[in-house]
Amino acid sequence: MDKERGLATFRYTQGAHEVDPPAGWEHYFGARPFYRFLNSEDGDAFEALRRVKQLPRGLTPEETLRLFQEKDKKISEDFKTMLREALDGVHKTIEEDPEIDAILGYSEGAMMAATILYEQNERWLKHNIPRRIKVAHATRQISIVQS
Repeated sequence: MDKERGLATFRYTQGAHEVDPPAGWEHYFGARPFYRFLNSEDGDAFEALRRVKQLPRGLTPEETLRLFQEKDKKISEDFKTMLREALDGVHKTIEEDPEIDAILGYSEGAMMAATILYEQNERWLKHNIPRRIKVAHATRQISIVQS
């Protein structure tokens, strides 16, 4: 990062699972190919997006989240493994470049970025491993900033 001029360089990462956009959303996502961090081969990659599109207006964010909650649904071991592999990939990208000190994410990328922040904090609290990420922000895709 050129601190005097306020400039930063970016290192981009993305999920490894290619997906097709839902019908009617092709222009929203830009040019192909599209990738997710979490594999959705067994389900609908954009099911949540379809549900959000059909939500009634006027709901608070909290009310909206409650509509998406599935009570008593257990998280499968396959999902836990897939999530761990995706997070390990992002951690590896960060660890390979000592100048990375910020992370940007949007949608699934924001979920990944938030989880990375949580895990870095847990490593600090439990093992005194310094946090690498100093700045985080939600945006269109996950980006890793080099300083």
